[in-house]
Amino acid sequence: HLCDVAGLEIRDCEVSGLKIVDCYGSDLYLGGDFERLVVNDVDESVAREASAAVPNSTIAVGSVADAAATDEMVAIAEREFGTLDIVVNNAGLTKDSTLHRMSDETWDVVLDVALKGTFYVCRSAARLLRRKDAAHHRKVVNISSINGIYGVAFNANYSAAKAGVIGLTK
Repeated sequence: HLCDVAGLEIRDCEVSGLKIVDCYGSDLYLGGDFERLVVNDVDESVAREASAAVPNSTIAVGSVADAAATDEMVAIAEREFGTLDIVVNNAGLTKDSTLHRMSDETWDVVLDVALKGTFYVCRSAARLLRRKDAAHHRKVVNISSINGIYGVAFNANYSAAKAGVIGLTK
């Protein structure tokens, strides 16, 4: 079995189960044959649009940069579907600026969403993913970027956040 999330092929994930995907305004391609899905975004209309493309899905509106929102996202998964098998962290945004002109706010918002949000979702989901009665095929897929490896001028905040996601995942 194969599912395609944001161009990433994930083998053996298309076993019955629930997936949580956080979009955060990205053009996330929800390919594959999802059985149950929770779609998260800060923009309810974006979440609803993505959810409409997948039968038997629901939404969780809120920012992954808010620990309470990620706890609620997982609670929705448990309440609606009873389980959690696969989490895909795809949230991110860019706020371009040269390093010497970047404000603390610009730095923080990007790291809060891309890095802290990934951590929050993983931490919130761990309770269900670690259950002894959970399916054997539980997975967390953290989407990073080539910028996390090589860095990009005018994008130090995003590059640092995505490098952090790589470190968190390893």
